[in-house]
Amino acid sequence: MDWGTMEAVVNRLGGEEGVARFLRGEVCVVPKVSDPVAPSEPLPWTVDEEGNTHFAVTSNGMHPAKWGPYLRQLGIDVPDEVCNLLLRGGDPSLTGVVFNVVVVPGGKLSQRDRLAWKLRERAALKGWGIPAWDVACLISERYSTEQIKQMGIKFIATMHAPINGVIRREELHLFASHTTDAKQRFSSILDVMDGLPNGGGFAFIVPSSSNLK
Repeated sequence: MDWGTMEAVVNRLGGEEGVARFLRGEVCVVPKVSDPVAPSEPLPWTVDEEGNTHFAVTSNGMHPAKWGPYLRQLGIDVPDEVCNLLLRGGDPSLTGVVFNVVVVPGGKLSQRDRLAWKLRERAALKGWGIPAWDVACLISERYSTEQIKQMGIKFIATMHAPINGVIRREELHLFASHTTDAKQRFSSILDVMDGLPNGGGFAFIVPSSSNLK
């Protein structure tokens, strides 16, 4: 050990007085323990063996007229036409209803299989139900753009019963775009005949023994 190292040790112990205390056994040296690593929080959703994403949302009974302004306060882009469309959605779900949502990744489906009626037909065979219109709002409230991307999809489309639009029937969709910007969007899209957009997921409801609060 060279003198420079010895001098550094002496200084670390607090000089001559610190060395004296160390030699008297009043001070001891212990190995440095690394800072504990906080356990990572589990994702607020699960994925089954077929690649479908599962999570739950709880209704708050919010009136259709309030959803648009509320989502905008959260920083979500809600066009005026979507706010008007929400007004035609009907009565909101009762407060405290838990919806167990299953999202089917559209990337595994062909364009012909992404037709709304085919998606609902497939869901019926699995025993899944049609979501209420406000499930789209509840998903948008709970999950951010980044979280939707972590699910491996670009947007979530709730496959509720069509809402009558001004001209044609429309479907509510929640978009989280990978390519344009980071701002979350709550939008609508027509139930087109050539299939719903690729890259997203399509949400249905798994029946359960959910109770009202």
